[in-house]
Order: sequence, then C-alpha cells, then structure tokens
Amino acid sequence: MSSNSKRKKPVSTLNGTSTGETFGFADIGLFNRTSGVPTPTVSSSSRAKVTSPRRKSVADATPPNRNTDAVDHHAGTARKRSKFPEHETFTLEDVRRAPKRGLGWRVGDLATAAGNSIGIEQQKQSITKSQSDGHVFGERLVVKDSFVSSGLEKITIPDAVIPEAVSELHRRLKGIKDIPVQDDLEVEYIPAMDEFTSSDTEEEAQLPYESIELIQRLELEQMSTDQKLISSSGLKAVPKETDVKIKARAYQHEMFEESLNRNIIVCQETGSGKTFVAILRIQHEIYHSPSNQISWFLVPNRFLAEQQFQGLQKVLQPVPMKLLTGNDGLDKWNSTVWTEILKFGKENQVRVVVSTYQVLYDALCHAYVTMNDLSLIVFDEAHHCIRDHPANKIMKDFYHPRRRLGENVPAILGLTASPLFNKSVDSLHEIESNLNAICRTPTLSRAALEQHSRRPTLKYVAYASHTGDDTLPSASFPFLDYQVRQMRIEDDPYVKSLQKETERERKTYEQVINSEATYCMQEMKAFLKKCEHIIKEYGGCAGDFYVHRVIERFSQLVHDKEDELVGWVDEEKVYLLNILIQVKTFEFKDTTLTRQGALSPKLEKLIDVLVKEYDEDLKRGGTSFSGIIFVEQRVSVAVLAEILSRHPKTKSIFRCGTLVGCSTSASRSRKSLAELADSRATTTTLADFRSGKINLLIATSVAEEGLDIQACHLVVCCYLQKNKKSYIQMRGRARRANSTYVLMFENIFDAKVRVAQLDSWEKEMEEAYRDQHRELKEKDEEEEFTGKVYEIPETGALLTYDTAIPHLHHFCAVIPHSQYDDFRPDFHVYRNPDNENLWTAELTLPSCIPPELRTHKAESHWKTEKMAKRDVAFVAYMALYRNELVDNHWMPLPVHDPELELDEIAKKSSTTEVPLQIDPFERPWKTNSCGQIEAYSSLITIQWQDGETTELKMFLPFPCPHIGTFQLWWTDVEQIRIKIQEDRNPTFLCPEEFGAFQRVTYNLFSAVFWGRIEKESMDFSYLFCPVDGDTSLEKTPVLEVYQSWSEIREDQLGIVRDKSQMGKLYLFKAWNRDATLSPDEMQQRYPNHEILPDVPLLEVTPVPRRRNFLHSCNNNVDLQPVDEDPQTFDNIPKFLLPQVCTFDKIPWKSARATLLLPCILRRLEIFAIAQELQETVLAPVRFHDVSHLVTAITASCAGEDTNYQRYELLGDSVLKFLSGIQLLADFPLWHEGYLSGKKDRTVANSKLAEESVRLQMSRFIITKHFNARKWKPKYILLPGDRMNGEQEGQKKRSLSTKMLADIVESLMGAAYLEGSFDKALKVAEVFGLGLSWKILEYRLDTLYERAITSQGMHFPPHLHQLEDLIGYHFNQKSLLLEAITHPGCNIDTTFVSYQRMEFLGDSVLDMVIVDKLFRHANKFSHVDMHLYKSASVTADFLAFLCLNLSMTVQEVETEVNTDSTGNITLVHKSKTVRFLSFLRHQNAKIYQMQEAAYKNYQKLKEDIFHDLQHCQTYPWTKLAGLNAEKFFSDMIESILGAVFVDSHGNWEAVHEVLSKLGLINILNRLVDDRVDPRHPVTKLGMYAARKLNTVKYTFGAESNRYTCTVYVSDEEIVKVGNGISAEEVRTRAAETAYLMLVDRELKGKEPDTTMTDVIAPDLVAQGVVGLLEYQLNTSSTVMALGDIEEQEDEDEDLS
Repeated sequence: MSSNSKRKKPVSTLNGTSTGETFGFADIGLFNRTSGVPTPTVSSSSRAKVTSPRRKSVADATPPNRNTDAVDHHAGTARKRSKFPEHETFTLEDVRRAPKRGLGWRVGDLATAAGNSIGIEQQKQSITKSQSDGHVFGERLVVKDSFVSSGLEKITIPDAVIPEAVSELHRRLKGIKDIPVQDDLEVEYIPAMDEFTSSDTEEEAQLPYESIELIQRLELEQMSTDQKLISSSGLKAVPKETDVKIKARAYQHEMFEESLNRNIIVCQETGSGKTFVAILRIQHEIYHSPSNQISWFLVPNRFLAEQQFQGLQKVLQPVPMKLLTGNDGLDKWNSTVWTEILKFGKENQVRVVVSTYQVLYDALCHAYVTMNDLSLIVFDEAHHCIRDHPANKIMKDFYHPRRRLGENVPAILGLTASPLFNKSVDSLHEIESNLNAICRTPTLSRAALEQHSRRPTLKYVAYASHTGDDTLPSASFPFLDYQVRQMRIEDDPYVKSLQKETERERKTYEQVINSEATYCMQEMKAFLKKCEHIIKEYGGCAGDFYVHRVIERFSQLVHDKEDELVGWVDEEKVYLLNILIQVKTFEFKDTTLTRQGALSPKLEKLIDVLVKEYDEDLKRGGTSFSGIIFVEQRVSVAVLAEILSRHPKTKSIFRCGTLVGCSTSASRSRKSLAELADSRATTTTLADFRSGKINLLIATSVAEEGLDIQACHLVVCCYLQKNKKSYIQMRGRARRANSTYVLMFENIFDAKVRVAQLDSWEKEMEEAYRDQHRELKEKDEEEEFTGKVYEIPETGALLTYDTAIPHLHHFCAVIPHSQYDDFRPDFHVYRNPDNENLWTAELTLPSCIPPELRTHKAESHWKTEKMAKRDVAFVAYMALYRNELVDNHWMPLPVHDPELELDEIAKKSSTTEVPLQIDPFERPWKTNSCGQIEAYSSLITIQWQDGETTELKMFLPFPCPHIGTFQLWWTDVEQIRIKIQEDRNPTFLCPEEFGAFQRVTYNLFSAVFWGRIEKESMDFSYLFCPVDGDTSLEKTPVLEVYQSWSEIREDQLGIVRDKSQMGKLYLFKAWNRDATLSPDEMQQRYPNHEILPDVPLLEVTPVPRRRNFLHSCNNNVDLQPVDEDPQTFDNIPKFLLPQVCTFDKIPWKSARATLLLPCILRRLEIFAIAQELQETVLAPVRFHDVSHLVTAITASCAGEDTNYQRYELLGDSVLKFLSGIQLLADFPLWHEGYLSGKKDRTVANSKLAEESVRLQMSRFIITKHFNARKWKPKYILLPGDRMNGEQEGQKKRSLSTKMLADIVESLMGAAYLEGSFDKALKVAEVFGLGLSWKILEYRLDTLYERAITSQGMHFPPHLHQLEDLIGYHFNQKSLLLEAITHPGCNIDTTFVSYQRMEFLGDSVLDMVIVDKLFRHANKFSHVDMHLYKSASVTADFLAFLCLNLSMTVQEVETEVNTDSTGNITLVHKSKTVRFLSFLRHQNAKIYQMQEAAYKNYQKLKEDIFHDLQHCQTYPWTKLAGLNAEKFFSDMIESILGAVFVDSHGNWEAVHEVLSKLGLINILNRLVDDRVDPRHPVTKLGMYAARKLNTVKYTFGAESNRYTCTVYVSDEEIVKVGNGISAEEVRTRAAETAYLMLVDRELKGKEPDTTMTDVIAPDLVAQGVVGLLEYQLNTSSTVMALGDIEEQEDEDEDLS
C-alpha cells in the first residue's frame, strides 16, 4: 500500500521543528507489534540479503540515482532534504542499498520507506508467518553516537514514535540516566539484527556496537509510554493483543525457533539477551498451550526472581503473572491457598510464574502443583541442575519418572552462559541428560551474536607476595588473638545450660567440651580467622579497621537490642561483649593509608590498576566509568569499600558500593559476629549502580550471574577463580566498548597457563554445543540409590529421603513453644557395632509428641551419616503420616496462627444477606370441615397499680406461647402486671361468633388507634374481646350523660372527645361549676358556642401520650423509648364545653387496656418466634423454658429489657470448653498446637456464622426496635396477598456476621443454664461445627482410661507433697506427672508434656470464672464480666498465684555429732516447699527464670496483696513487675486440667484447687467491691476518647533499658524509662499518663458526670498525687506478657 493513500502529517525533527515532510501514521509502521492476529514476519529462509550501513557523516551521504543534495541549514546543523518525490514509492530496499555509500536518512524518509515496504510486501504476499506468532522483527532507528556524550554509543528510538511525538521523545532521551543530549541530533538507520543471515559477509555484518542492556531496557521501559505518545497525537493505533512489543535479534529468534523443535539449553555470553529467548517462548506458550497450564520461570535466588518478574511484567503485562519467593510465607500455604493464588480453574488463572527453584520443588513435593499444570519450565542459570540442587531434583523426582512412563511432561528451556562449572567437556552430557535438553548456541546468526557479545581486553596484573615484613603489622590483632586463646569452654553460656542427668545428656556435654563447638567459640575463632585474611590480603591497617568496626558494631547492636541479632541468646551476647571490650582497637586516619607499608602489595597494586584504567577511560572520552571488583570472601567487601572510599588516590573518583549474597544456609540463621556487609541493600545498590550514583562495585561471586548489572568498563578479579564458570561469567560483566578484564595473580606465568587452559576448555565446550549433529544422551535409569520414595495416592504428594529431614524440621517448628524449648528433632547417628564402616541412626521427637511416636530407628545401615539421618527421618515422617499428624500433602495440620487469622478476617465481609425475621402473625386462620374457625384462646389479666383489674379474651390462629406474668410501665414508677393464661387446646368458633369477635376487635382498635387501621377491614391476625363492658363504637353526647348522671356509673364512662379538637382524647374527671372559660379561649376554641347556664363545664385530663409501656425510663437509661414524647403525661386539668363533647360507649378501662395491646403483642411476638425456634431448629434440644430462648435471640439493638450479650459471653466459654474436651478425647496423638488450631477454627466467628446461615437462624433473631407510635394491627393475608407475601419473604436483610455467630454462642449459654453441659452439647450437635459431639461423661471416661498408669511406673514420693500443696490427691498419678512436665523436658519417653492438660485447663479455668461471674448477685454486664474474667485469668496473675503457693514441711536429716564418741543424732528441720519447684525440666535457663521471678515476687508480694485486698484498682503494673514467663501460668492451668480429668469432671474438686491457690477469694473481693479491672492502656484510651483524642506510644532505649513516651493528641504527657521490655514499660507509662491527666483535670475543675465513669473511685476520694509519685519513682525490671483483651462492643448494630 502506497504512502500516498494514507493521511499525511507534518514530520518533526528530533528537536521538534517541522521539516515539511508528510506521511501517514500507518506508514510509520507499527509493524513490530501484534495486531490481534499473529503478525506476519519474514522467515529466515525467505529473508533477502541485507547490507548494513557503514558509519559515514551526513555530508558524505548521497541517495542512489539522485541529483546532488540540497542542504537545509537548520539550528546550525546540516540536515538532508528528501530526494524522493512524494508521488514516488520508495521502500526499505532503496534505503538498504543506499548505505553502501554511507547515506544518512531522515526520520520521515525512513518511516515512509518502512510503511511502503510493508504495503509492497503484503501486495506481493511474500511475507510468511513465523512459527512464533505474535512476534515480528522490525527496523530500528538509533541516535548517532557522536552526539551522545554519555559513553553509550546508541539509544533506541521506538518504532512507534510518530511525527508529532518526536519532540516528546527528544525530551525523554535527555532525561534518561542524566545523559546530556544536544538539541539537534542526527539520525542513522540500522537494520534489525534478525535481518542478517548466514550468507552475510563479515564486512556486511560490522554494525556499530550497541549496548544491548540499554537498548532492550529502554525498549521495555518505553513500551508502556509509547501508547500515551500515540494517543497524544490524535491518531488511532493498529489493534494489537498487547501494548508491548518484542524485538528480537536474529540469534535470539534462531534459539527461539530451535526451542520449538526440542528441549534446548541456550548457551550464550552474559548480557547477550538469553532472557529474550525465554520471553519469546513464554509468549508462544501463552497463545498455544491450554489455558489451564503455566509457564514456570525458575531462578537461583530471590533477587534474580524479582528482577526477572519485573522484566516479564513489562513485556507480558496483560497476562496474569505471579512472583513466588520464600519471603511469601509459602511454608504456611495449604492447597486452598495455592489454588486461590494461582487461580486454578478460573478464567483469570495465572499463566506465568517466576520463582526460585526451591519454591517449585516444594510445591511439586506437596502436590500443590503437578507436572500436568505446567506447559514450560525455564531454567535460568541452568548449570545449577546437578547433584542435589533443587533444579536437578525437580527433574529427577518429577520429570524423568513421568517421561519414562510415557506421560506428558512440560517443555524445557535452559539458559546459561556456561553449562559446566569445572568439569571437562566430556561431562556436558550430564547436565544435558539432567535437563533432558541439548546445549545449543546460535550458528546461523553467529556474527550477530558476536557483535552483541564483545569480549573485553584481558590483562594480567602481578603483585608481590605478602610476607608480613613489607607491611606494618596490625596493632589490634595481638589483643584479639590473646582474648580468643584465653576463652574457656566451661565458661560458655551454652555449656552452662547443658544438663547432665541422662546418659545422652552427659554424652552431649562431653562432645561439646571436647569439640568446643559452641556458637560463641566458633564466632570468635571465625572472627580471628577473618581478621588474618584481611591482614594478609590488604595489610595491617585494614586489619585494625576491621577489628575496630566489628567490635563497635556488635556493641551497638547489643545495647540497642536490634533485631539483627535474632537467634542470639542474651547470655551469649553479654558473654561475647565482655570479651570483645577487652580487645584494644585502633581507628586509622585517611593519611595513614599512604604511609609506606600501611597496605599490602596486592591492595597497592589494585589501587594503581583502578586509577590507571579510570584515566585511560577518560582519555577515550568516557564520562561514566563503571567497574566491578570481585573478592573471595564476604568480609573483604566492606573493608575494601571503606579503604577505597577514603584513600587519597581513589576517594575523589570512585563512589563505592557493596554487594553480597543472602545466604539461606543453617549456618547463617543467626547474624555472624564478624559480618559487616549487609545483603538487605542489594536492590538499592544495584539501582544506584545503574543510575551512576555508584561507579565502583565491590562484590562477591553473587554478582557473577543473573543479577541485572549494567555492562562495565572494568572488571577486576582479586583471586583465582575456583571454577571455569566463574571465569566466563565475570568476563561477561565487562561488555562496554574498550572494556578491560583484569586478573590479579602472584605469579604471571601460572596465570597465563591457567587462562590458556580456560580458553581451550571454553572453545572445546563451544564447539560441542555448536555441533548440530550431536544428540542428547538418555539419562541412565539405574542411577545411584538415594533412598525410598512414597507417593500419597490421593494427591500425588511425594516424600523422599531428600525431603524427609526438611519436612520433619518444619513439623517440629510449627509446634507452639517458647524461646527456652528446643523442639528440633534430636538425631543420634552412630556406627553399627557389627560393622564399623556402616552407620545407623535414632531419632527423638519433642516431648509433646505421644510416647509411641516419639522415638524411631533407621531401617538400614549406610556408608554415610547423611544417609542414616535421612533414613530415620523418612521412617519418622511416615509414622506421623500414618497416624494422621500430617495431611495428604505432607504438611503439618493447621495450628493457631494469629497473623493468618487476622488476614482471613480482613478478607471476609462483616455483613451478609440473610432471610428476614419471621412474623408469627402471618399465619392464617384455619377452618374445619364444618366451616368452624379454629382458634386458640387466652385470657389476658391486667392488674393496675391502683388495684383495678381488666380482663381481655384473646384469640390466635396458633397456640399462644407460655409467657406467664410480666410487667409493663404505665408511668416511670407505676407498674402494670400482665398475666396471660393460655389454652393449648383449640376452640372452634362458628362464623357468626368469629365475625362478632372481629367487630369487637375493630371497635377497640378504632377507639384508640383510629388513624392506624384500615377502614371496615376486620381480617385481623388476632382478636380481642373485653370480658365485661360495652364494646360498641357508638358515642353518647355529654349533655345526655349529664342529664341522666344519677343513673350513670362513673367506671362505665369512656373517652371524652371534643368535636372542636380532632384527635384529642380526654378522660372525665368531674363536673366543675366554678370553672369558666375566658373570652379569648371561647373565641379560639368555641367561636360558635356559648357557655350554657346551669350546665357545669366538663373537667378532664388528657389521655397520656405515652405508647411504649415496655420499659421504665428511670430504671434503665439504655432502654429509653426512642419514640416517646418527653411530656408523655399531662395531669393538668382542662375544661371543655359539654355541648360539643361526647363519651365513647367503650369504657375507659377497656380502652386503656387496648392501649397496652401493642406492647403485649410485641412480647407475644418475641415469645412466638422463640417458640417457633424451640419447635423447629432446636427441637432435638427440647428446651422447656422459652424465656431463655427469648433472651438468647434478642439483640441489644432491639431495645428490649433483655438481650443475648451475657448469654453470649457465657456460651462462648461453654462452647470452648466442650469443643476442647471433644478434641482432646478424639485426637489423643495431637499436640497443643493442633488442638488449639482446630478449636480456634471450630469456634471462630466465621464458622459459627456459616452454620447460623445454613440453618437460617436470621429468621429468629430479634433486631428491630419496637416503635409503639408507628404500630399498626396485623391483617391476615388473602390468597392474592399471600402470593405477594411469599415474594416479600424472599427478600433479604443484611446482618452482621458477628451477630450471626453470637446467636450460636448465646443459645449455648441458654442451654447450659437450663440443662448444664448435656443440653449445651445438644445445641452443639444441631449446629455441627465439624466435630463429633458426645456426652461429657463419655469423653471424661475416655481420657481417664488413657491415663491409667502403666505397670512398673515409679511415682516419686516427693510428689505427695505437691498433692498436699494443691489440696487434691490423684487417682491416676500419671496425670500429675504429665501436668508438671515442661515441653522441653525429655528425661524419659513415657510421658508427654503438660501442653495437652494446659489446653484443657485453660478452658476449665475460663468456665469456672465466667460461671461464677454470671451467677453473681450484681448481675454484671457482659462488659464487666469480660473485664473481670480477663483480670482473673491473665498470665501475670496466675504466675503470682503460682509463686505464692507454698507450704512448710518437717524433714528429718541425719547429722554427725562432733563429739569424740561420733554419735549420730536425728535433727528435725522445717523446709518450705514451693509449688513452682515441682516443674520437671532440663533447662538451666528455666531454673534461672524461676529464681529471678521468685525474687521479684518477694519484693512485690506485699504491695500486690495490698492492692488485691484493699484498693479499688487492679494492680496490672505491679503484676507485670514479676517478669514471669508463660510456663508459670501454664503450670496452673495444666494442674486444673489434670484434676478435672482425674476427678471425672468434678467441679467441686476444681474449686477446691482454685481456693487453695487463693484465686476464688481474690475474685470474690474484686467483684463484691466492684474493683476497677481495666488495664491502664484501656483506661487511658477511654479517657482520651472522651474528648475525641488519640493516644500514641513511642519506644526508645536508654542505658540498655526500654523507654516509652505517651502522647495524647500530639501532646507529650510523660516519658517513662528503666523498662525491661516494650510491653512492661508501656503498661507503666499508660498508668502514669492516666494518673497525670486525672490529676490535671481534678485540679482544673470538678469531675463531671462523665468523668466519674472514667476515674476510678479511689482516685477521686484519695487524690492521685501519691499514686503518681509511686509510678514515677518505681523502676520496673520486668516484662508484661500481654495487655488485657480489648473491650467488646456493647451493641451490635445492623449494617
């Protein structure tokens, strides 16, 4: 298609000035983009021979067959006019021929030629589809290098640039990497690299060298903005599949096409664009593989994964992609999470994943991902696929077994610069067979590859050997060496912590003593060794700096308590710090570096090389030098960077950065003492290096491969590479023009020999994978035996000898434990007694694992210790699987994880759509075969406070629920007693009777609710009739009544109505002859009437306006009816003219009773709903007292005088207790982590709400507030209306999921109150909740039988003292032993630790406390109950009880008399036995914590007891001062659990133990005296919220202690210090701040009514000055274990 057929636009030069040339937008040729269908490209076979342009000046260029150029001078630069007439068509072939003489072309000419070429080729139909649909290889426009002063020779201009956007492109070019670009740039055409074929001559292929990283990076960066440029021009882009173009060079396309034919390993130089081959192949898979398959891109480390993911995102942006690394917490993901993350089976399924090798291997092992899910696996840095590397295990364990069985396997694409590490070329087949792929390198486009893989100049630098005599010695090293030699292994903290009670412990102790293999010893020796290395490499001055910096840094980390020392024990930190501070250190000055001998010969030579290379680059015109120095050890990185940054020769020219790897090995799990470099700054360092902020990078081998590091001018290797791969990859970092690769050696001859060997090896290797006839060798099926393999049939998850140990460590790691528990599997590897050359192993799991599963033995004997450990680990993990302690994916069962729980809560909606509340009055009247109406009658008796009684008959279409007697309130003080006597048998009314009752009901409602009933509609859902009295709707004139007054009974009078005041209702009071009406009143009210002579005025009082009689407003402010007028009763008499008034015939007592009917019906409605629930969903429970259900289903927002909040709190404890004991009995092998996790999921709000929705519990939840003023009678639905009613019933309402969950717990509480735990269990059975519910007695029998003491078990006599101490003697002594065995204790393998009993005891204690609070006479609100419960079960309070429990016993000791006869006398001594001393453990640290806590207890016990017994505030801060670890409270709870099981659920026995502990008495005092139980943080928050203020806590450190500053609305209130932990100091700071604010307010003004709710009573009475002084002067040395739980919301509002 000709350009003349397209719309024309003016062409702009790069500086934005129009040249007058025109061409169409299509002519510019978005021919390198996809267009909705696979874009045609020129195949390599049909590609015409193309000649590259030689680089000539514009003045020398002349178009072919054209006249001499006319020169247009613009902006001071000569630029060519186009010599192609616009009416002629010229193509790229014309352009290609022209460069033979070096023609330069303008943008407009080139774009027009490109567009014309496409049109002509399409007309000739000579363009064929490529195998890579969606890719095309177009032309490239580049700015000539002579106008770019950055040292980068070319910058790509995107093909999509249109004329109007050239100026914008110019602006962008000037902003990229701060490259200075002149205002007027010349443009040169360079054909795309894929246009070269194997027939190209070497001369024709000599294109100007380009920086491949810059070009392809800019292409990716500009892709996202290209479309914006197009949009800004007003032109429409060609339709395309993506907004990103892929421009491949010929050799990349060649490798891509090869990968379509077979699995290959692409072998190309570093920086030559191997990743683009993978991009092409991934895009091919996206459009050609099934949509449910994934292309998985594998890389060695996290940094590279992030880099590659960002690159792929830019190219494949619309495609769903995912980055997965170890930082994502994958070890906690289950199959559900994996399915959700990868969107398996969904339209938006992830199609591309980038991850490390280990991530995919783990996913395959767990069968979260299978080989069927993958269409392509890309192995970046494929040379790692050997031996036990995860890359090789992916192939060995999953790919090759499927391949051998003939099953489908994904395609394999490997990427590497060197497929071998150090082996001979003959070993090439090993990696090829591992990957089932053949090594290939471009051959057809070899010349193009070599152009983009320019090798640097190799230089050898020799330096003199460092003997020590030629440099100054290190001043610090002798001091460091002396301190290391003086260290005694016996003083090591780890050695001191070792026990020596059992044979194994003694053996471990001896091994540690003999090997001196403690962490402290190893760190100090490593420090010394690294210091020697630094001195040898860089000189004594560098050694002094290193020692000084290490000690300074470690000291700072210890004092600041930084997280970098995670994994270090405090004793170890203090121990090493005390040693290091004795080392004398010296800090050098910059001038010291230039002294003779200050630096080693090697470092001096390195500095000379750097300066020389930098100067040479400047001479060549370079302005942006960049270089990398490779060092051997991590420790050298920071030292060398510091010296180069401060040396006078280098500090002004080099900006140094450091780069080290992030090791994941076990040895690096703790921060090394001798480590200075920080691997966390890798991303920032690389970004700074690319931007030029850093121009010299000092790095370890981590910079050799993979990372996105720009091409450098200089690469220096300071050591002899250990493998050939490193030599090649380091060289690949020097890819710029005139770059240099420097190798530093002590012996040049040896260096040259070594390099010659490397070059020979490299050439031989290249020849091997350039050999097109070489075929892939099949991998031998009979490989070396590596152990057993087991595949779970249901999932395909695989367990191997390789994965067994990691799985086992993960299983033990998720078991809940404290910092003092070592739950790692204990391997014991030893030689076979019968054959010393073979090894076997035993394994012991933590004490929380049941005895039958705790110890294991290897099944075979092995030549190596490693295989023996793998064997026993495999055996152990198989045993765990068979006993269902791991799932079908080899993962531990879910445990309690607060972070995941919060995350799940955040994802769930807080409300849900549920069915509407049922209306019991919608039920129709039933008719029998005789036409009689079935009705259920009840008698309503209303007893007024003045003694008057009114009776009404009520008829309902259903049996009236039993309500009994209840109260209404006529006024705030006047009660009304309502009694309903229901008849459960139906009454059959004939139509006439039924109609009469309808008329009576209509009359009653009309008398008082005239405006709310439907005129003449009598189809009521309920009927009422007074037992006596007139029910006529007629009215009698007042004058008639007056005239026959002597015959009238006053109680028969009805409501007085004044015709002149519509809607006004009055009650007769008297005839008043003395009263009169003023003329103004007469004129206003009765303008047409006069006062009759001899007729008294009618004295009346208004009928009360109050309509909600359910509550007494004075008794409960919270129950104030929202619909009431403040003046509900007006007793001021009024006077009416008798002649304009009437009396209702319905007596006032009947009318007054009718006024109560809406409230009575409201109560009846709630009870009817409760009865419906009782008879349907909860029928199996057999509730007898419906009033419990009424409370349980009534939300606080309904405004009733009862709600479910207290029941919900009680039911919460009941449910947790019952579910806990069900789980404990059902899963005897589960440890506490599994039990807690399962219980948490069982009682979680999400689960309860789910079951509530399933049973449609929303139909029974009372939420709507009763509004008496808007009440209307209910009518039965006619057949037509009933249809609409059914549609109405389909409507939904939105309820809080928490309310739906609360209803379940409140019903549990109601059942417990009516029938204890057995009835509560029936409620649990109704809701299911995923458990098998059995009666409590059965469960307790099961637990008791399991605890039966085995034969031969020895019960230590001293434990009888413990039984005396707690006041309970066990029947099954094994339960007591279990209850006092710490999780870290593995003295014997016959008992489990106390964790299971503590799990039960926690809910037992909770149940006792809540039950006591619920039944207390004070009827505490649910908020108060929660606060008192939290104060009673907090870990600090239980620890105080544990420390306080002790008794004195008499012991008999033998003592030798000192007299000459040698008589032996018996001496009786008293001894104090402490409860805490009975804890069975093996850790010296626990004993130290016991003693430290007991000392704190002795200091604080009197103050704590005083506060608990006399003060009005709970002593939170002082309890935190105990610094008691969790095992103190755990011991209390485990004892309670053991007592409960041993006593077969005897709650009295539990009460006795709690009384012995002192808890019951303290709790009684707290609740009887209404002590304020709120935590200081809660109190301060409430105080601040009263004035809409916010509270903020900031933490710091002073003198190795924590500080906390409290801000209220940005005002600093107080700063508290001397804290041992953040939690402890926060508690103390909150209390101090609260007291200060209260004191400030008391001094400023008297507290208002709101203030008394916040300030504790004792503070108001006593003042706060004394308490404040106590807080400020108290220095705490302890740690609070947690704050009180946050106060629950009082009300649940509808969404």
